[in-house]
Amino acid sequence: MKRHHLHMLLAFVAILAGGTTGYLVIEQGWTFLDALYMTFITITTVGYGEVHALSPAGRVFTMFLVAAGLGAVAVFSAQVAKLMIESGISNVFGRKRMRDRLQKLKKHTIICGYGRIGRAIALSLHASSIPFVIVDNDEAALAEAEQMGFLTAKGNAASDATLLAAGIRRALSIVLCFPDDAVNTFITLAARELNMDIHILARGSDPHVEERMIRAGADTVVYPLRLGGEQIARLVARQAGVAPPPSSESGEAGVLGYHLKLFRHFGQEPLSVAQALSQSGAVSAVALRRGSGEVKDAPDPETPVDAADTLVLLVHESTLSREAAEDFPDWQANLFLGVALMDEEHRELFKHIRAFREAVAKGRGREAASRIFDTLLDYTGRHFRHEEALLEKSAYPDLEAHKAQHKKLTAQVLELYRDKHALSSDSLGLFLDQWLRGHIMEVDRQAAEYMKGQGVR
Repeated sequence: MKRHHLHMLLAFVAILAGGTTGYLVIEQGWTFLDALYMTFITITTVGYGEVHALSPAGRVFTMFLVAAGLGAVAVFSAQVAKLMIESGISNVFGRKRMRDRLQKLKKHTIICGYGRIGRAIALSLHASSIPFVIVDNDEAALAEAEQMGFLTAKGNAASDATLLAAGIRRALSIVLCFPDDAVNTFITLAARELNMDIHILARGSDPHVEERMIRAGADTVVYPLRLGGEQIARLVARQAGVAPPPSSESGEAGVLGYHLKLFRHFGQEPLSVAQALSQSGAVSAVALRRGSGEVKDAPDPETPVDAADTLVLLVHESTLSREAAEDFPDWQANLFLGVALMDEEHRELFKHIRAFREAVAKGRGREAASRIFDTLLDYTGRHFRHEEALLEKSAYPDLEAHKAQHKKLTAQVLELYRDKHALSSDSLGLFLDQWLRGHIMEVDRQAAEYMKGQGVR
């Protein structure tokens, strides 16, 4: 039970106990039930009348009891009603919004199982703007997916009802990510029965079961361990000089040493195209995309770049690894909040951000930077869930607004994840620094002060 609800309940019980005791002491011949009943109808103003005729002292005591108990009972009743209404409305509307979004899905992918593989697939599909829904029976896994803003459907993936709720008859493909071959085979049978045209990709563990999965209806069986071995072999071959290395760290094909990079402006104050070119070391601006979607080719140097605008820049490969990370500060004392869990995880987030920027600045490669960004994204989601659970336990009154901030930040980071290979690390690092520092110093500090007032350290 939330702490302030417990305090109100204890106050209500204390008033009942005090009133009952008072009547037993003042009025002669009253039973415990008489005294308790009289106390209850008095402080709740039910007005059934006196149990027995009251003495003058009993009437005076009753007046004091009404004055002391009426306010506390009213507040307690209001909070109980508010809790019931808010909980009911939140659950009803939350489920309705989820159903509405699921019903609108068409030509989407169903991901069954949100473990490591399912999560990796979801991130890749999100980066490619491919619609998908995650099906799992694990509440913790679904909570993590919902924290990332992904659409989910709770239930047994082998159940017809669950698959129908996930829109299997409108889906293009279904990916089975559970580590158990038997479970994936059962889901394959159910999926093929409900949609004869759907493309089924199943995770496999035992190659001897592959033929059975194909007979059950799977189009493709993928073995993650085998793919991992092939990837390691490619890396070894590349190190030995057998396979050619990537042409650039940007992930895009270059011409005569020039590449395209994205620069996003996250500051509140606008800057000019010329200032953006100076910050990024780019040669010229190819295009400017406004937050509204409007695109302007070859913008003039004096053209303002507002918050959420994106510049497409032409950058020489000699500057790709020159983006410095030295200006990114370590944890500072003014970011200390005094709540152990929040401070510890904020320090860890700063380490991930610094590691990401340093990986790019030192030319450690697109794959290294990508892995660090994945780790940062994963840790950010877990940190937000831990922080929200702590705030909920402390009965933080602005919890919903705090959660909304987390969802907004997660959505922004996921949007950046989509273009992570083409983004300027200066631009991305500035965003990560600004939102984390701003979130800690403004939103989190307010929550921390409340929690410390509740005795949380």
